Amino acid sequence: MAAGVPPKYMGSVMFGSGVCAIFCNILRAITLLAFPTNDPATKSKNEWLSALVFFFVAATIMLLNAMIQLFYLR
Repeated sequence: MAAGVPPKYMGSVMFGSGVCAIFCNILRAITLLAFPTNDPATKSKNEWLSALVFFFVAATIMLLNAMIQLFYLR
């Protein structure tokens, strides 16, 4: 999809991809710290909660970006 944009915008696409990757790794580290998986008794529950929080935050950010794009950046 990014190959269809003019070359002068390719730097922005690559920058956005890099920022997204860094943010996703930081968010995953935070969720793993908040829900540790060291204890075998709560490992399954904490893995589930960690993934749920991660995807909920990611989906919320995506929805906010879509709303900003829709309403403010016409």
